[in-house]
Amino acid sequence: MLPTLASGISQPKQFAVAWKPDWQPSWQLVVLPVAVVNPRQARDFAKATGQLAKTDRVDAAILAEFARAIRPAIRPLKDEDTRALDDLVTRRRQLLAIRVQERLSVSALRDPGLCRRV
Repeated sequence: MLPTLASGISQPKQFAVAWKPDWQPSWQLVVLPVAVVNPRQARDFAKATGQLAKTDRVDAAILAEFARAIRPAIRPLKDEDTRALDDLVTRRRQLLAIRVQERLSVSALRDPGLCRRV
């Protein structure tokens, strides 16, 4: 669908795609300017316009209205290496948090001999 949409755009510089960060851009082969928007802001915009229904068609229309009204900054998508690095950093943070939780759990044990064995 997006290749068809992109082929019908006569002035691509005046066109932008707004999408929420939790959506996966499966259409990366189509070169269009992209604006990543905060889901909370898009939801608040929808509430302000009275659109409370939650369907893909309504979401698309609201995001289009939001992009026309707010004009969010257009930025390039992250390349594959940057996304991989982001994933590694996220996983490292998770592991550090788990390590802290485990240290706190072990330090809460009442038997000091048990602490050394855990």
